[in-house]
Amino acid sequence: MADGGTEQGRAVGARPDGRVPVPRAPATAPRSAAAQWIGGRPVISVVIPARNAARWIDAQLEALARQEVPAPWEVVVADNGSTDDTVARAEAWADRLPVRVVDASGRPGPNHARNRGTAAARGDLLLYCDADDVVQPGWVTAFWCSRHEWDLAGGWVDGETLNDERTRVHHPDGRASRGLATIGWLRFFMGCNFAVHRWVHAALGGFDESFVGGGDDIDFAFRAQLTGWRLGYVPEAVVAYRLRGSLRDALRQYYRYGYYRPHLYRKFRAAGMPRRSLRHAVRTYGLLLAGAWRLLDAHDRARWAVQAAFVVGMLTGSLHDHTLYLSE
Repeated sequence: MADGGTEQGRAVGARPDGRVPVPRAPATAPRSAAAQWIGGRPVISVVIPARNAARWIDAQLEALARQEVPAPWEVVVADNGSTDDTVARAEAWADRLPVRVVDASGRPGPNHARNRGTAAARGDLLLYCDADDVVQPGWVTAFWCSRHEWDLAGGWVDGETLNDERTRVHHPDGRASRGLATIGWLRFFMGCNFAVHRWVHAALGGFDESFVGGGDDIDFAFRAQLTGWRLGYVPEAVVAYRLRGSLRDALRQYYRYGYYRPHLYRKFRAAGMPRRSLRHAVRTYGLLLAGAWRLLDAHDRARWAVQAAFVVGMLTGSLHDHTLYLSE
């Protein structure tokens, strides 16, 4: 459900050699998830917003069950109104994982699910991942062992492991792996891989539920930094990210990303969020139209289409929010 993993923007947390970071050995001796930490209040809560994720959630929960965790913990699946077997599949892991499912169907969107899951969670360190991705070994431990260095933090998102080359071309700039990113202002993490201390979440009033399909993670990272909280980057906390498998799904995703950009700008322009000039927007649209011939090329067609979907989303969002934000 995360959008940060494929948002347009420059990656600022990537390793210069392009390799996925390898988790460091934990500072303390970890315990297996199979131990369940019976009898202790969780101090770590993994919150997973989920909606119709029955196809993928078993892989994510299996990866979590294999984590070596150095403190009492739990997994909270916040079901955002699924109509498939997501809930049943998640509950079936209760004998192998300290997992429970909470109802988060009151309002569509990952931020509502994150807020409901967080309200039900008992840990002071909150970790967030998505139901359709796969956390890598050492993910929980990496955030736990570095927790005193930041107030909230993002990890490394691996866009290679779960996606073939045909799927990766749906990403506008041809890549999907990154750490922290920027759109020319403050940095942000991806909603599929981040952690935050509970007091920070509470101080910020939770996640803004007006962001339903895009910008939800960026908004939270922006508000935290503007309030003075420290944003960290933990490259050893790795999540394998699953890109949209069909072109139709990718177009829908990128349209939503573009649609919420004007909403994001309207909210943060007084704080200094910049926007591109009208001249830049005209040039962007001109280049996009001039490149329409790429529709004839089987390899370039998908990339051009998702770029166009992002632009159309910005246009539509600008009309809806009565705020011009036309290009990046």
